[in-house]
Amino acid sequence: MLRKQYNNAQIQIENLIKDKSELQRELAQLNIVSLKKDKEYIQKEKQIATYLECRKTFLGRVRYYMKIRKNKKIKIEEEIVEPQIKYDNPEKIDFLKKDYYTIEDIIKVYTKLDEILDGVKAIKLDIVAIKNKIDNMEKKIKNANLYIQEIDSHEKSIFEFWKFTNKDTQKLLTEPQSCIEKINNNIEKIYDYDDDLKEIGIQIDKLQKEKLDIDETNSIYISSTDILDVINNLEDDKILEDSLKKLKQEAENENLLFTTDKLDIFGTAFEDNTKIQLLGGNKHRETHKNKLQILEVSKDLDYYEYKEKLQKVLQNIKKAMNKSKSLLTIPIYTDILQKDGFQICNISAQDALNEYKNKDKIQLCKLKIKKDMKIIYFSNIVYYDNYNKTLPLGMDVSTKCLIDIRKFNFKLDSENIYRYVQETNENVKIKELIVYEYSLEMEEKNDK
Repeated sequence: MLRKQYNNAQIQIENLIKDKSELQRELAQLNIVSLKKDKEYIQKEKQIATYLECRKTFLGRVRYYMKIRKNKKIKIEEEIVEPQIKYDNPEKIDFLKKDYYTIEDIIKVYTKLDEILDGVKAIKLDIVAIKNKIDNMEKKIKNANLYIQEIDSHEKSIFEFWKFTNKDTQKLLTEPQSCIEKINNNIEKIYDYDDDLKEIGIQIDKLQKEKLDIDETNSIYISSTDILDVINNLEDDKILEDSLKKLKQEAENENLLFTTDKLDIFGTAFEDNTKIQLLGGNKHRETHKNKLQILEVSKDLDYYEYKEKLQKVLQNIKKAMNKSKSLLTIPIYTDILQKDGFQICNISAQDALNEYKNKDKIQLCKLKIKKDMKIIYFSNIVYYDNYNKTLPLGMDVSTKCLIDIRKFNFKLDSENIYRYVQETNENVKIKELIVYEYSLEMEEKNDK
């Protein structure tokens, strides 16, 4: 089964490489056409600019009239030198040749397939954009030609030309750029996990740091813990009661564990904010958040107070979700797609697989989040306070994110099953991986 999947991916990659090479040639040819159109328009623009300058004075008008009488027209074709096209050699990929393939081999080859497919899509978008640029430039050249023809049509007598130059009218040389701007606005950046995570992480963290307040980031941190299941089931008394007991036990254990550390008024330990720590290779002096401290867990905290605190956390998460959005189209992964509530996903397929690898049957859902869709990322500002203003930007703690299942419509695009052999010191296991791919659309409902 894995051999078949690997061979299918290899065939698709080889075909895509051929298509990519042909598209690159087409794009190179269109770039030459665009360059020639640009130069042609610049020359016509100069000719019209000369006329507009000459019409300002008596001598200028006479000089320009004598020029068109002698028919000294610019020959565009003779001045534009066509540049040479340099083509890149088609990409060569060393495919594995082995008797048995592992799930890691399949992940690598399909990751490469996605990378090449994204590259092909990007070239196609470039081709659409440059074709629209050429069409727009042709309209501008047409307008310029009509204007020049109107100027030249008044060369019969200097009195007619003089009368024409006295007109306070001028044709627009430029067409609205709306078509090009529309295409450019629709060209999305293609996300590559290995190359873009650091850069995108910095942008995400910067945006969330600007948009979200301390209560909202604290609440998001709570959602990154085991409390999320409680938040999704606030009307379940048993889940709430069990959660409260567990939290109190954790608070008691931490007090026993950190007897030498400072304690806040709620009896929870906290870190020394003067201590220098490393995050993503950068130094900072911030404190890692603590759910016990945020929820103010104490021995006297009762069921109703705890529920009220979680309701506030829920409202803060909803407010934050309305402020945060995806900066680009990006796939996210989870094992089981919930029917309701908030769900944690991962922007790294490998990290998601590692989390579920101990299961005999692994299920992975791949969700395509589009640009501007509502999503919260677990960036650095979610995990640390920033009171000292030293927290580095990025997603150095986690690659996870949070979505509200209720905000999306899900469409199952494909389902693939992979079986592979996993060898351990004790035995050999046959494992199964099922991958579901979904496309998402925002649910058209009012936020509550």
